[in-house]
Parts: sequence; structure tokens; C-alpha cells
Amino acid sequence: MENYLEELKDLKKLLDDGVINEEEFNEKKASILSVKNSDSNMKTPNIFEYYVKVLKKYADPKGRASRREYLSYFLVNLIISFSLGFLEGLFDLFQYTDDSVLALVYSYIVLLPGIFLGIRRMHDHNKSGWYLLIPIYNIILLLTKGDSDQNDYGAPERF
Repeated sequence: MENYLEELKDLKKLLDDGVINEEEFNEKKASILSVKNSDSNMKTPNIFEYYVKVLKKYADPKGRASRREYLSYFLVNLIISFSLGFLEGLFDLFQYTDDSVLALVYSYIVLLPGIFLGIRRMHDHNKSGWYLLIPIYNIILLLTKGDSDQNDYGAPERF
């Protein structure tokens, strides 16, 4: 929001200094405000859209991942694993083991995307992905808000 205010102030200064005329001022002002309004009207993705986004970037450590993206992926994985275990018990599948085989297979499938999501989440705090290996500290970083400005790993992700 501050960017728009600064742009409008700069534009007003140009008008006051006589660099641009009133008509140009109004056109540029409308352009700045339309960009602001289109940004504020962006739809917030639901948790399943975040889940699909993570799966699409399954082996990409570049960039950043928001806390919402991380927690959405975690929640959807929890729901799917629980559902697979429930269905396996309901239909009495794989009776020879106490473990949920379907949930275990699913966990192996989503392991790699989860690791790379964790790396991108560390990048949101301007930390190397290796910080995932530090117990307790990594959990704190995963659950706290990341940098709101651009850092060494890029600008904050917007869906």
C-alpha cells in the first residue's frame, strides 16, 4: 500500500512542478489506482490450491513458500493420510499388518515435495534450506511469519 501512496505523492509533485498537466495526472492516477484495486481483488487460494501448487513444484528448491502454503500442505496431507488409514480399516485391507499401508505409501510419495517445501519455507526467513536439519529451531522457523520484503531468495510469493 505504501508503494501506491508514494507513487501518488510523486505524481502530485510532478503536477505541482508543471512537469505534467492535469489530464496526464488524472490518467496516471487512474492507472495507479486500477492496479491497486486489481491487487486487492485477488482471490485468496484455498488449501487445496496450495497443495496442488506444492506438488507442481515438487523438486524446486528455488524461491520462497509462505506460512499459509506450508500449513495448507501439512493439513491436506494429514487429512489424506487419516482418510486412507480410515478406509483401509473400514474395508479391512492389509490385515496382516497393524500399520496403514496406503497411508505409508502416500507418505513416501509426498516426502520429496514436502522436503522442498520446507527448504522454500526456510528461504522465506532468508535462511538456507540446511536449517531444516536443526531440531526445534526449524519448527519455530516453519511456523513463524517470514520476511515481508524481498530477501536473498526473492520476493514474497503471491499465489
